[in-house]
Amino acid sequence: MSGTSVTAAAASKIIIAVDFEGKIIRRWPDSVETTEWVPSTIEYDDEDPTSYKWGYQLQDDERKHEWFKLGLNPALQLSGLAQKYPSRTAWPMVQGAECERLVTDYLKGLKGHAEQYVRDKWGPEIVPKNRKPQYIITVPAVWSEKAQATTRKCAEGAGMGNKNNIQIITEPEAAGIYALKNMKLSLKVDDTFVLCDAGGGTVDLISYTVAELGKIPLIFEAAPGSGGLCGSTFLNRIFDDYLTQRFAGYRGWDSGYHQDAMHRFETKIKREFNGDLRKSFTVPARGLPANPSLDIANGQVEITGRRLQKIFEPVILEVLALVNAQIKATRPKVVTAVLLAGGFGRSEYLKKKIQEEVGDTRVISIEDGDTAIVRGALIRGLAERIPKLATVRIGARKARKHYGTLAYNIFDPEKHDENRKEDDEFSGGHRGSPVEESKPAKFGFYWDQRVASGRPSFIEMTLYACDDSENEGAPLYADSRAIAEVKKLMELKADVRSIPIAEFDQLPGEQGEMYYKLDFEIDMDLQLFYPAHTVQLEKT
Repeated sequence: MSGTSVTAAAASKIIIAVDFEGKIIRRWPDSVETTEWVPSTIEYDDEDPTSYKWGYQLQDDERKHEWFKLGLNPALQLSGLAQKYPSRTAWPMVQGAECERLVTDYLKGLKGHAEQYVRDKWGPEIVPKNRKPQYIITVPAVWSEKAQATTRKCAEGAGMGNKNNIQIITEPEAAGIYALKNMKLSLKVDDTFVLCDAGGGTVDLISYTVAELGKIPLIFEAAPGSGGLCGSTFLNRIFDDYLTQRFAGYRGWDSGYHQDAMHRFETKIKREFNGDLRKSFTVPARGLPANPSLDIANGQVEITGRRLQKIFEPVILEVLALVNAQIKATRPKVVTAVLLAGGFGRSEYLKKKIQEEVGDTRVISIEDGDTAIVRGALIRGLAERIPKLATVRIGARKARKHYGTLAYNIFDPEKHDENRKEDDEFSGGHRGSPVEESKPAKFGFYWDQRVASGRPSFIEMTLYACDDSENEGAPLYADSRAIAEVKKLMELKADVRSIPIAEFDQLPGEQGEMYYKLDFEIDMDLQLFYPAHTVQLEKT
């Protein structure tokens, strides 16, 4: 389940936080229930491709596009659970332009409903139709730069504003902000905690160390965010697979019984199962005769605790692996608590298994954990506009990747390849390095151009990124394959035509030819929440 929002008004502004796996609006189109969730599903009309249904407008057994936001970040699709337990109702996963179309149209539906909800709730005299809300969108902790940029692009296409004004915050960070504001966590200075956001599709983790307490605590990222495809959706898929195999040869079991069983599992069984193997649950089977071999009795099918344990096990093991990896990444710091957020994070069984895994480390379920993400995103959005409402400061983050550009360097025979004496070397910021929110990482360079070629007009450079968590240090060369693939991140282009020609230094080259030389810095802000990566070229 996903695609929900929370709204608030502050300083004549309306702020709407959107979480693809979140909540707070409780009334949805064509839903007979009051719920904080709406399915992230969409399907187009065969005769009119511009017309579509979304969320609760679609039936459970209808063929539809679902879980499509993951197409914005294709690397997340490579999951053993996703391959072993595919959805029976979903169209194949799409990427590229088709994925962007699905996300954009879904956000259009969400935007239209959210804004109408706000007008109905507060009235047109407080919320006139021409007042444009500010949107904040949460994304998984492992979302790539491209996925973040594409998310903004889709939100802009959905009418949520200019992409440079649409804000981004990671899901576990938003949940952490809410927890620090609303819970008495008994954290002390130098304590390190892991925030585990276990949702429907993804499980995302991030770690923080407490630097200061007080009215507005100061925290630092202790390790780069991580995550994977092992949310509670896979419990549904595994249960679906179990039912299909269990009743494969029984003609009395039809699609109606199957859908009723899936609904009972989603709304009751998977939420209440706490690991008690003595407790059984039932799904409706009214009208079917008793059949002990299929556990059918009194118009119900019994689902034993041991069966549920087997259904949960593949998903639980994936989550435990992520938690262990995140704790390991914080070393030499010692994790004192694991905070659980998200809909799946409310599972008593998940909490129990994590507690068994981490021993004496406290495992704490965040209050309102399934709505903590959008609430935290909203709190952060309000604080950006009204600083006195700030509830937490994030002093520094861990760079998710190595970042750098091509540059010439002094040849070092102990470090460099003899065959690359005239080649470009990759250099820049390192994965895991702390990057302060208020202090961008700075890299100094210079640009030269023959005077005979005319005055400089533009400086152009390519920024590269490399995600290498297995080895220490950045790859030395941009075409290196020994460690990990280095990919182009973005192109930088600075217009220097406004700088008077007299301010350019002129220096002779080795052959006596004169060159213009321009020293400059690239300032790179790795903060996710601000509208975009800030990259500045400055003459020094």
